Amino acid sequence: MATINGTNFNDNGIDKPMLVGTNEADSIYGKAGNDILSGLGGNDYLEGGIGNDQLYGGIGNDDLRGEAGNDYLNGGIGNDYLNGGTGSDKLYGGTGNDKLWGEGGNDFLTGGIGKDYLNGFSNGTEFDTLSGGADADKFVLGAQNYYNFYTGEGFALITDFNSLQGDKIALFETVDKYSLVSGNFGYGNPNVQDTKILFGNDEIAVLQDTTNVKATDFILGDPFPG
Repeated sequence: MATINGTNFNDNGIDKPMLVGTNEADSIYGKAGNDILSGLGGNDYLEGGIGNDQLYGGIGNDDLRGEAGNDYLNGGIGNDYLNGGTGSDKLYGGTGNDKLWGEGGNDFLTGGIGKDYLNGFSNGTEFDTLSGGADADKFVLGAQNYYNFYTGEGFALITDFNSLQGDKIALFETVDKYSLVSGNFGYGNPNVQDTKILFGNDEIAVLQDTTNVKATDFILGDPFPG
């Protein structure tokens, strides 16, 4: 087990210094600067800090935190937790049942292989893109008795919702408080209709290239995000 700390600079003249763990459970901290963090094996904790960082969990059940900056997080193999932090981040779960949180900024979340949890998590205007990948995934648009995560002009684009695969959409309120509108909205295949999800007059999500959506595809979100 190792604790590895970066510096507040791009060390040794290298634009993106690499901090590499071991095959045990490591804690790696990037601090400021544009860093590359690699956990290798073990259940690792990686924290990018300030800067546009790249975090790779490797093999194991890893915890990846991008923090500030436009970061790239890749969980690798295992049941991982990825949190982009502030900035426009790209999160990829990899193989395993992963939990992806975009946080602030316009984020891209891809679950990969496994039963994944994808949550752009905002309370305002941002545009997140959520792709579950294979298996039954949960796309989270709000928390029960808390709030919708997208308001105003912000919304989530869900690129691969598949009811037959067992995908679910988690909402702030019961499904009767929402409405669905189908049409060609300019996403994905122009010959296939999309579905908008509205809360009142507020568009909170678009399901790309599908109109195969039914009431049982929706569930209440967790009572509080976490």
